[in-house]
Amino acid sequence: MAEDVKSMANEETKATVDALSSSKIPSEVNAPIQPTAVTTPQPAKEVKPVAPEAKDPTGEFDYSTCKTYTVKKGQTLLDVANDVLVAYQQLRYFNHLNKSNPQVHAEQVIYIPNDVVVVPLGK
Repeated sequence: MAEDVKSMANEETKATVDALSSSKIPSEVNAPIQPTAVTTPQPAKEVKPVAPEAKDPTGEFDYSTCKTYTVKKGQTLLDVANDVLVAYQQLRYFNHLNKSNPQVHAEQVIYIPNDVVVVPLGK
């Protein structure tokens, strides 16, 4: 009986070795699955130029979207305010000109506000 068990074990081992060494291997084993990279076309990114942010010296106002006016020889701030149709006090405050003596000189650039500028009392 022990010999029968040994011969059966030998036959099973031989069958297993024959199966592993045979050239009849399933196709799934022969060709391993290779991962494939899937690329999705990306739309081209639009690059927009960034305008430099222009601020006044105190950082209170943003001058980047304002119009500018170059003072002509002989003009006063009141002349400039009348030319650009902006209130004198608003123009003075927006450009940080001295309240008691708001002098402008030829070729000076004055910023023109787009909206109403609230001038605090006493400024």
